[in-house]
Amino acid sequence: CVIESCWFSIDLTGETDCTDILQRCANFSVSNVKPLNLTNGIYKISNSIVFQNGYWGFRGINGNNSTIVVESERSIPAILVPNGSGREAMATIRDLMLKGNELTTGIELRGACQVFVENCYFYNNRYGVVYSNDKDPLLKEVVYWNNEAALGTFCRVLECNWVNSLESVILHR
Repeated sequence: CVIESCWFSIDLTGETDCTDILQRCANFSVSNVKPLNLTNGIYKISNSIVFQNGYWGFRGINGNNSTIVVESERSIPAILVPNGSGREAMATIRDLMLKGNELTTGIELRGACQVFVENCYFYNNRYGVVYSNDKDPLLKEVVYWNNEAALGTFCRVLECNWVNSLESVILHR
């Protein structure tokens, strides 16, 4: 069972800011411990979509080849998963295009382990994926091979593409 974004009467054209409605979708998916299934479309946001409770309720996003367009003059991530505390989220973010600008980050994971980012496309972001975890001594570095990156042994970035982004995957401690 998943949470469908279309249940929330959300704009799929990218013409109106749907930050508040998309945040309600995220909150509902986390509180019900179910993945969020985005109806194919363009979602325009002006602030981060925050999936609170990191590992406890976040179960992922199926983008269905949707696009999230970040229109902000601030340095923000489009998707933020905070409060992981180094615990296992067992979540996947997949099939999503994240369009931003020279200030934005596509996805930021703060302490959330076992989050897999698959088949995502990062366009014009400063950073594609930012992973920060000061609680996990096993997490030492980002390891790259082919089109994949491993963050320690806990998170994977698979089959993603970066266009006009400064850095693809970075690690903050």
